[in-house]
Amino acid sequence: MSKSPLFLLALCVLSAVTAAPQDHLITNLPGAPKEGYSFKQYSGYLDVGPTAHYHYWFVESQGNPSSDPLILWLNGGPGCSSMAGLLIENGPFSVNQDGTLLANDFAWNKLANIIYLESPAGVGWSYNEDANVRYDDKRTATENYKALQAWFKLFPEFATNDFYVMGESYAGHYVPQLSAIILAATSSNGNEAPQSNFKGFAAGNPVSDDRYDFNNGYWLNTYLRMHGLLSLDDIANNNTNALGNFDPYDILDDVCPTGSDLTLMDYIRFPHPLFNNPHINKRYVANRPGCANNWTTTWANNPEVAKALHVKEGIAWGICSDVGYQGGPSSVLDIYQKFSLLSQYKVLVYSGDQDTVINFLGTQRWVLDLQYPVTYSWAPWYYNQGFGDQIGGYGVQFNNGGNLNFTTIKGAGHMVPWFQPGPAYQLLTNFLSY
Repeated sequence: MSKSPLFLLALCVLSAVTAAPQDHLITNLPGAPKEGYSFKQYSGYLDVGPTAHYHYWFVESQGNPSSDPLILWLNGGPGCSSMAGLLIENGPFSVNQDGTLLANDFAWNKLANIIYLESPAGVGWSYNEDANVRYDDKRTATENYKALQAWFKLFPEFATNDFYVMGESYAGHYVPQLSAIILAATSSNGNEAPQSNFKGFAAGNPVSDDRYDFNNGYWLNTYLRMHGLLSLDDIANNNTNALGNFDPYDILDDVCPTGSDLTLMDYIRFPHPLFNNPHINKRYVANRPGCANNWTTTWANNPEVAKALHVKEGIAWGICSDVGYQGGPSSVLDIYQKFSLLSQYKVLVYSGDQDTVINFLGTQRWVLDLQYPVTYSWAPWYYNQGFGDQIGGYGVQFNNGGNLNFTTIKGAGHMVPWFQPGPAYQLLTNFLSY
């Protein structure tokens, strides 16, 4: 039976709208949980110019992919891979010492579709054929935007999902600067994604302004003295030389011993969501494995992984890479000021309160120095993992015509979802729903 021209036209339109690239579909992920997983994943390259090729790994929502929000996740560095975000922090899996993948009970793709983008080129599996290219904030933001445009051409079916840009650390520069490009493009090309579905951004423990982030060590010295890593009297010259082998990204956390053969189980403070255990009457306190970076790097450099993810062979993947980054402006606060006046966008700044690298004191100070009127100040927020409401942190909500919020995450370090996955999951829930 022949088909009418109208039928064929409708079929072509339907195919164009649901155009996820099947050659990017992940079908055989090494070490995947034996119980399997129910959501689709895609990995491949986005060409953003004649020589730059950005690797992405996209995980569909475990809920309703067609209607759940869409998030672009960026790690910082500069030079650190967003695959660490996926495989260590908020993705659906984490890597065990033996190369198996463990399901994450607090995976953010239970709430949203997530694109993990390795940026800039030279980070992780992303690469630039021109070895002479050097990246700075401006070039990175421009190419991140081009990568987004390329992604939506591959996945046009997500062009109507609410879209957010999120990241941490030096992504405190990447995230707002990319958001500013999206905002600027709205006036001339507002009907096309990512402009048409962009709803806001969030930055965790973000590098934002040199005066507050570093300030000759003033806020760090204050933090170290108030947390017992320096004497209260050790205030001369803003000393920041705390002694001992502690993790600067989370002062409560374990470090990986040299030559350690400890397993993931040896690092867990029970109860932990990754394991069945009888201690269900205790409140969960996170303590991620100190050697997670090592295990993830070993897994990622398995040739079978490169094949499964459709990435270029011969690239030595690393958590962080020296890409010869040229830096950027000393402050991005002007972007926050611009967005904070626009009621159609949400903006969240959040800080794990156990981080010394970009500690919450300096971040809190620049947020408060915006001097906007507040709806509430330093109010607690809560999460519940089956043991009653527990304080997740404290926050400030501003009332200046926009939707700017600042919050801390109690007990979390620099990479919040890594160190406190349960409260981080609640944080995302709150952000998407307010």
